[in-house]
Amino acid sequence: MSARGRAAVIARFLAPDSPTAMPVVQVALRRKPERAGQPQRRRTGAKHRRERTGRDRGSAALEVALAVPIILLFLVSGVLLLGALAAKVSAADGAGAAARAAARGEPLPPLPASFDRTVTQDGDLVRVTVRRQVSNLIGADLRVEETAVAMVEPH
Repeated sequence: MSARGRAAVIARFLAPDSPTAMPVVQVALRRKPERAGQPQRRRTGAKHRRERTGRDRGSAALEVALAVPIILLFLVSGVLLLGALAAKVSAADGAGAAARAAARGEPLPPLPASFDRTVTQDGDLVRVTVRRQVSNLIGADLRVEETAVAMVEPH
């Protein structure tokens, strides 16, 4: 291939001069004519790609500008939900431990200051409810509540 134009390889079979001779392959290099008045463009990538016109310019930037806030929204909501889930698990653990301790007549285990605990006894059952307000950066306060019930053990 030459630097200025495209070339094509042409191969043709020549018939032998005699029936006992082998056929000969003749290879020739033929240049394809350049387009008149147009400079040669560099062709890269797949053939299905089209040339970018004035309407298409900046479309990738627009797609990124639309996608980034949506991705951030999913990321922030995931972090907020994980925080609420962690508060719910710790409230369930605290309610269960407090219900077992109250059923045995032992002192209740300490909870962090952000938790609110209510202990009620209905006959043979001890019901412990643990509540917590989960606040976050965007101002959406969530209320987490867990209840555990245990049967009072005889003394």
